[in-house]
Amino acid sequence: MRRLKRTLILFMLLLFAVLAGGCGNKETAANDEQKPVPVSVVKVEKGSVTNNTVITGKVTASAEVMIIPKIAGKVTRVTVDVGSKVKRGDLLVQLDTTELNAQLKQAQAALELAKGNAVQNDYRIQDAWNNLKRMENLYKEGAISKQQYELALLQYNLSLNTPTEAQVKQAQANVDLIKAQLANARITAPINGEISVKNVEIGELVGPSAPVLTIVDTGNVYVEGVITEKDIPFVREGQKVKVEIDALGEKDIVGTIAALSPAADSRTKGYQVKVKIENADGKIKPGMFAEISITTQAREDVPLVPKEVLVARGDKKVVYVVRDGVAYEQDVTTGLEDEKNVEITKGLKEGEQVVILGQNSLTDKTRVVIKE
Repeated sequence: MRRLKRTLILFMLLLFAVLAGGCGNKETAANDEQKPVPVSVVKVEKGSVTNNTVITGKVTASAEVMIIPKIAGKVTRVTVDVGSKVKRGDLLVQLDTTELNAQLKQAQAALELAKGNAVQNDYRIQDAWNNLKRMENLYKEGAISKQQYELALLQYNLSLNTPTEAQVKQAQANVDLIKAQLANARITAPINGEISVKNVEIGELVGPSAPVLTIVDTGNVYVEGVITEKDIPFVREGQKVKVEIDALGEKDIVGTIAALSPAADSRTKGYQVKVKIENADGKIKPGMFAEISITTQAREDVPLVPKEVLVARGDKKVVYVVRDGVAYEQDVTTGLEDEKNVEITKGLKEGEQVVILGQNSLTDKTRVVIKE
């Protein structure tokens, strides 16, 4: 009987210990569930946000001119090389003018001779006219025959038909032609710019069949690209844009939209845009790769949050707003966004604290502790 009683007491003690242990585990679990989740927060602030579209393309010069000699000749002088800066009217290449100078002297002598002949012919015409008037008077008086009068008239008409005036004009044309050839022997720059190609050396024979130099005007340069029909309503000629050229390490270059195509390209379905960039120092070279950032939409003084605070919940976007140590799930509507921030058009107010680190492990009304 005693033995049975001892056994019963041991069993009761064991059962109590088991029950006590179970309750302790539940209390520990409950305490763990209530432990605040550490999070980091940011405040909703008002600011500006822009929506940009980026186009890329190669830099082109505003003008490119190939220099082709107008006459054939031997090169006696070359004043430029690749990379030389030139201004309109500068001498680039000189051709030999020895033969042309000799031809000019001959042509000028022929012109002077033609002019002298013309003067003598004027005297002859005047003499023939005076003789005709005298013979006419004598004929009227009956002092000479009709045949003598008609001979005087014929001599006068012949004096008028002497081609001295035409000879003077022809001689003058020959002089003008040779002077033009002499002028063309001086090959000058038609525009301001920089020599990009040189295909000529002293002593070579050149002519109208091939270019000897190429000049590019890089005072202004251009970049062309394509924008979509979605962006075209927000882009206008004269609009300022940001330009980045990796080859120069330049990110703060300002350009201007110089032209927009009026219709979409049938192949790309996009709209051609041409951006003008001032290049007074000549650092930007044709052929460089450029990236153009065009602002298509902008908002100012609107609530902004970093993009990473947003959490996807099905087809909704939510954030977690912290108040009094509790994170509340809040539906939001977003607007424009840039590389870092997003506009909140509905759901948040300036100054509210939203979770930026730890939000993916939260549910509505989770207790949190903000860590610095």
